[in-house]
Amino acid sequence: MHITTLSDAERTRRHRLADQLMDAESVAGLIAYGEAADFFAGATVGALVLLTRGRPPTVLVGPGRWPAPPTPWLATADVREGLHAYGIADALGEHDLDRSTVGVIGIEAFSPLHHGATMPYTLWADVLRLVPAATFVPVWRPFLLLTLARSEEELGELAAAASVGETVARTMVGRLRSGDSAAEAGAAALAASGGRATVSWAPSGDGTVLADVVSGTGRGASHHLTAITASGTSNPEVDRAGVAAQSAYAAGLRLMRAGTPFGAVAESMRQEIAGAGGTHRTPQISSVPAGIIGGCGPDLPTIGYDIALAPGMVFTVAATCQIGTTAVRLGGTVVIGADRAVELAPFTRQLLHV
Repeated sequence: MHITTLSDAERTRRHRLADQLMDAESVAGLIAYGEAADFFAGATVGALVLLTRGRPPTVLVGPGRWPAPPTPWLATADVREGLHAYGIADALGEHDLDRSTVGVIGIEAFSPLHHGATMPYTLWADVLRLVPAATFVPVWRPFLLLTLARSEEELGELAAAASVGETVARTMVGRLRSGDSAAEAGAAALAASGGRATVSWAPSGDGTVLADVVSGTGRGASHHLTAITASGTSNPEVDRAGVAAQSAYAAGLRLMRAGTPFGAVAESMRQEIAGAGGTHRTPQISSVPAGIIGGCGPDLPTIGYDIALAPGMVFTVAATCQIGTTAVRLGGTVVIGADRAVELAPFTRQLLHV
């Protein structure tokens, strides 16, 4: 299996971040699980990665996953079956970590609401039983703070992925305007992506089509794009919800500058929706990689409220408003620049009429 990935320079940068994290948290090694493992492997691997200073990472995969390294970043000798408690315990012993303090990304006391899985309880309970002399500390938040600002290479991949997403959205809207059904338009949009996107859509009884597009380049970066497309028939609730969602998007965009607390952005979007008499149950804004999330609903907290925005951070802005039985969701991916926010796919920041 051949998987393209990011450059060797990017691999070196990420390994240096691991060293920096270990130094800052005073740990002898680092276990990365879920999305964090993918970060250090350079692709989606569904594995556990063990890192120590001065040696290549050890990647533990499930039975029968790969007879060869899953990405060009990894040597064959560094990938093995062992994604179970005994395999993890053996790897810790080989790295002389079975009596040390080890940082773990994925054992937080509560879920930070990121999309990657946290460590399964039964798996980790068995590790603790097998390695009783080691001390394990959660390091998800410091890892997040180190990785929120993306490298120039990552930003380039995200921009390319955003271009794919915009092509998909324009294709779908164009086909709907020409009279195609939602299913026909979705199929055409998927074909236009060249296999670099997933497209889901849901026509509703109020005359709207809600479409979600997730596009990528196959090189370790994804662009998440969300769009709602209105039908040609006038619907007051759709129009009202669309105006509110567009206002929420604009309010958030105005505050997306270096130094602004993330919570202020999320709150500004929430106020626009509430002021229009609308509600929402899905996140209005979330980081890429996922980790800080705002505007999840009236009873859910903003994760990362106090984190200050910085150049290079990337966010999916999905302004959502529900009025009555009608929901409108629109937006795209935004990068924090040195002096302004940069929209990577501005086509879907508005209600799109067909």
